[in-house]
Amino acid sequence: RWRSKVLAATYISQEGATIRGGPFAGMAYLSEATEGALVPRLLGVYESELHPFLQDFAAQGLDCVIDVGCAEGYYAVGLARMMPEVTVYAFDIDEVARTACAELARRNDVTDRVIIDGEFAPDGFEAFAGRRALVMVDAEGAELEILQPALSPSLAQMNIIVETHDVYRRGALATMVERFGATHDIV
Repeated sequence: RWRSKVLAATYISQEGATIRGGPFAGMAYLSEATEGALVPRLLGVYESELHPFLQDFAAQGLDCVIDVGCAEGYYAVGLARMMPEVTVYAFDIDEVARTACAELARRNDVTDRVIIDGEFAPDGFEAFAGRRALVMVDAEGAELEILQPALSPSLAQMNIIVETHDVYRRGALATMVERFGATHDIV
């Protein structure tokens, strides 16, 4: 962590804190990430395997994004910038993360479209039933509690990107495949 912070501080001192490439190029960023490494975000290569999917979802005419485990708002704010017609609902249980997300939204002039809140209940997706939604979940193992189609049947009609954490919860990926295999094309 120390090395990562030194690298990030050095990079920012020379290049600034604006994302250079990828789908969120041009986004003003923060000088610290609440979770994970900062430099890949600033370079625009963070989780690059998702970039084509984000572009595809952006082209589908979504009307909302539900980002559970939003951290400092990389996806929440980035997607709000990428899709100006979309409202992003960003959730995180960490108050520091929510504060950072609010600051990132302010820096990028999307505070009116990034709605930030705390804990997200597994039946909370029902409030978005019938919407053209993208669900993003990165909750460090809590994805098993959050993504329960039995409690939120509307998930069957939503696009979902989930980062599974088998390292914290053995079988998390297999459980997600089992839960969503009948309703979603899984990549």
